[in-house]
Amino acid sequence: MSGKQKFTSQEVVDACKDSGGVMAVVAQVLGCERATISVYAKRYKTVRDALEQADEAMTDMAENKHALLIKSSYWPAIQYRLSTKGKRRGYTERTEITGAEGAPVELVVRYENPPKVEDGEHGQ
Repeated sequence: MSGKQKFTSQEVVDACKDSGGVMAVVAQVLGCERATISVYAKRYKTVRDALEQADEAMTDMAENKHALLIKSSYWPAIQYRLSTKGKRRGYTERTEITGAEGAPVELVVRYENPPKVEDGEHGQ
């Protein structure tokens, strides 16, 4: 930003409200380029803080919507919650491979061109 700034840092901070912390949204509110907001964020801690606060508020809103979906018994939301925050309680997706009736899987390795073994090698 050479010369006179187009906005005060407070104007940029005010534009961050309801932006979700997305610089492109702040830029649209102010009628400037996203790069301008990036420069203000690098220069002013108040702008960085406002963007972070708006981002956190958006995450809080998303978590609230997710909680509402769980309360309404929406299975994908329940499943997602259990597979992430419920992991420490044992809710993880596992793929278990077993043989017939739960027996161990027998693995047989076959070579198309078996390696040649010289006499005396491998204990022979």
